[in-house]
Amino acid sequence: MDDRPFIRDCLGRSLLALEPGMRLAYMSDIEDCDEVWIRQVNAPIVLLLSVMSPESVDLVASHISRIKGLAPETKVIVLSETESTGDILRLFECGASG
Repeated sequence: MDDRPFIRDCLGRSLLALEPGMRLAYMSDIEDCDEVWIRQVNAPIVLLLSVMSPESVDLVASHISRIKGLAPETKVIVLSETESTGDILRLFECGASG
């Protein structure tokens, strides 16, 4: 999940190059994520979230908590552009897997 289409596309293409049979869903925000879960029978196995700045950590932390509440088995991986150890630890405390 990232609101930057170019970043989503590049990451998706890179993942598909490694595993061509992988099914991907691209989402720009948490509301899109909820719609995908409503339409699918099973929750995603892995969800990638992007943290673009230290200011967005609070929002991403709330997204992780919400996702883990909807589908506790989902692994949430965070791609971060912030280097604050405290911010990253906070995301782990909310349920991020890596």
